[in-house]
Amino acid sequence: MYDKDESGEIDQEEMVQVMGALNFGGSRGAEAAAAKGRRLFAELDINDDGSLTCEEFVKGCMQDPELVRIFMSGGLDPMDD
Repeated sequence: MYDKDESGEIDQEEMVQVMGALNFGGSRGAEAAAAKGRRLFAELDINDDGSLTCEEFVKGCMQDPELVRIFMSGGLDPMDD
């Protein structure tokens, strides 16, 4: 679902798109979502190869309470507003 180009990995642009699609910026907007996507990508790319394996993505997302809350709410952050 997040691997838009079906390469088997998630690149930084795909992560930015995911954050935007999940409305991660909330009332702060698309640039806040993009910034979060870039920051999160840098944190999750443990081997610094420029892409996230499924394992890196899932493990990293499950360790971020804010992301877990947003994924569980279907993309609408109940803490936003």
